Amino acid sequence: MLLRELFFESIDRTGESKSAVVGWGRGMGHKGHMMLASSVLTQARDTNGDPYFVISRTMGKDDPLSPEEKLQIYNKVFPDNPKVFNTATEEMPDLNRVLKKLATMGYGDVTVVVGADQVNAFQYLVRPDKSGVEPYKQFGLDNMRVIARQQTNDPSKEQEGPRATPMRKALIDPEGFKSENPNYANMPNDQMQFAVWRDAMSPELSDQEVRNLMATALQRMQDFSKPKARAKKEKVTEKQDGKYTPVKTRECPYCKRSEEKCLCSKKEDAAGVGIITKQNTTADVNKGTPRKNLKAFKLI
Repeated sequence: MLLRELFFESIDRTGESKSAVVGWGRGMGHKGHMMLASSVLTQARDTNGDPYFVISRTMGKDDPLSPEEKLQIYNKVFPDNPKVFNTATEEMPDLNRVLKKLATMGYGDVTVVVGADQVNAFQYLVRPDKSGVEPYKQFGLDNMRVIARQQTNDPSKEQEGPRATPMRKALIDPEGFKSENPNYANMPNDQMQFAVWRDAMSPELSDQEVRNLMATALQRMQDFSKPKARAKKEKVTEKQDGKYTPVKTRECPYCKRSEEKCLCSKKEDAAGVGIITKQNTTADVNKGTPRKNLKAFKLI
C-alpha cells in the first residue's frame, strides 16, 4: 500500500457513530503525547463517538522522529486500537483536510482534543472567518468543539507530561542540559541522556527501543543543523604563461549579451554569410544595423 493511501484513501471507520473524536499531534512520541491519545480514546468512549488520532508529517531539527516511527510507538502503547492511529499524507497534511475527509465519511459532529496550550490555536476552526461562516461548517460538519485533554475524564488529566525541549537538549547539548538540571550534573553524558529519555518515554517501550530512538533523533538533529552546501560555479580558465587565469565572459558587440545568450550573431554560419565585417559593410548595412533592428523589435 502506498503511503498516501494509508489514511485518506483507505481509512477504516473505527465505529458506526455519527460523531467522531479527533486527536492531532506531532512531537517526540513521549508520555505526554500518549496521554493525549489516551484522552481521545476516553472522550470517544464517554460520548459514544468514534476515535481517530492523526500524526502530523512535520519533521525537522525540533521534531526529528519520522511519522512512521511515531506511529510504531502509538501502536506499541495502544495495541488494541490499530485503526485509530494514522499518519497524515503529503496530499492531506493538515487537520483541516482531515476534518473534510471525516465529513465525507458521514460524521456530522466532531470533537478535537488537543493539549491545553493548543486550545486557543485551534479556535479558528469554530470561529467565523471573513466569509462569516465557521470553517468546520465549510468542511461539511454540523457541530464541532475544541477541548483540552484536561477536560476529559482520562486518568491522566491531572498529570503533567514531559517536554520535548529538554529531551532534545540532553542529546545535542549534554553539558548545557546538566548545568540547567543539577540532579544530572554528576552523571556521565550517555547515562544522563538515557535516564532523561527513559523517564520521558512510555514503559511499554523497551530500553533498547528507547536507545534506538535516541540515536535516530540525535543523528537527525545533527543532520538538520548542518549548513546546506551551495553548489559553486566553476570559473572558466585559460592557461597563460604557465598560469591559469579566469576567462572574461565574452559578449556580443551588437546586443551586448553574453555569447551564450546572444540573439543576433553566430560564431559560424553554414553558408558563410550572416556576420557583418568591415569587408561586407555597405552604406545601409553596417555593424550597428543588427542592434538597431533588435531595438526596433523591442528585443533588447
